[in-house]
Amino acid sequence: MYTQQACTSSSCDKALLNKVSDPSRHNTAFNSTRLGSSDARSSRTPKSSVGLVYKFDQVDVRPILESSEVDDVLDGFVKQRCYPRKDRHDWEPICIYLNHAFDHGRGIVFVAYPSVFKEILSTFTVFKPKKDLTDEEKPSGKKFDVVDMPHKGGKDVWRREDLGDFMKTAVDYLPFETRATFATLHGEGETQGEWIKSAFERNNFYHRVEVKGQERPFGAVVFEPTRLNHDCRPNSAYHFDTNTLKLNVHALRDISPGEELTVSYIQVDVSKETRQGLLSRDYGFECGCSLCSSPLHVAMLSDYRIERLKKLNAILDDWTSASEATPTMAEYAITLHMLERLDVIMFNAYLRASLAYNAVGNLEKAKMHASLALASGLVSSGPKWIDWADTLKLEQNPETHQSYKSRLPKASFGF
Repeated sequence: MYTQQACTSSSCDKALLNKVSDPSRHNTAFNSTRLGSSDARSSRTPKSSVGLVYKFDQVDVRPILESSEVDDVLDGFVKQRCYPRKDRHDWEPICIYLNHAFDHGRGIVFVAYPSVFKEILSTFTVFKPKKDLTDEEKPSGKKFDVVDMPHKGGKDVWRREDLGDFMKTAVDYLPFETRATFATLHGEGETQGEWIKSAFERNNFYHRVEVKGQERPFGAVVFEPTRLNHDCRPNSAYHFDTNTLKLNVHALRDISPGEELTVSYIQVDVSKETRQGLLSRDYGFECGCSLCSSPLHVAMLSDYRIERLKKLNAILDDWTSASEATPTMAEYAITLHMLERLDVIMFNAYLRASLAYNAVGNLEKAKMHASLALASGLVSSGPKWIDWADTLKLEQNPETHQSYKSRLPKASFGF
């Protein structure tokens, strides 16, 4: 945890800094790089810390906006202070970097080792001169309303001893309005340090950024996206652009005016018991979504379908000579995804179907399902979807794919 990078910003829609809980699957034109308008944000920003654990209006740090040290100034960031490891003097200290002007003065702060910060900063284009978030006009037009949903559970929702105080210092460096917004996030704790540590853990958007061929863990807190409530069958999903720090949100299906945008905080293709356990352990609430609150017989049927789907996927993923996989199985898996409303991972079902058809030489069906997988996968995972290149080959030149005619057709199947 100590080597993990972290950042926080007041920019809820464009910065990697907000934990958007998966709002991206929208079949209509809904691009959530502009998730929260300034009007929506300011309407929720408190003017006083009365009643809040984090006293955002009582900070005692003064940000360093300019530095005479060349090494301390990086793409608008200025090193504020560093903390050496008390138990490992041979390690780099961990430092706080502030870009006070980011996103029209809302600010952004990074917490990282100096060497790692410089490496990871080189992968971001957003902080270069004349880039979007620094220079473009503030977003206008309110895309959605943020309202209290007490029945959903969300609002009630490093491991070193001094981590809380350390993270508090990082937040203290942010501009007033950004600190005020941070103070309204979900968190628990009696002291400011405890509460801020909890707020980071509960609202953190975790990602891995590739730097020079090596993946670096990266954590971020993003404001409006954190307001999106969990649903085990979400209507939205998101993907993060590690170059621009933009969080793109799309709906998975048509969403009616007034309907709540939801995302999934956890893996969706697991049993109710598993989902409830994950949410209770990691987020501190019991899920009350339509699926989890459904009658017992509905929940049991859902669990049965999920178990059936696991067995099907295991067979479809078997590429040994003894494989019993067939296109019929793949079609059945697609049906189960639809019945279970697993829109957020539908691309997996389409991809398996494309492979299954290609394996028996049915190029037309292979291409069709690859096209469906591409459409679904790009919405759910973005342009850096790990299976993008493989799926594109299946759509355009399936006969050149390694799966082509790799299985003999099976007349029937059983499992």
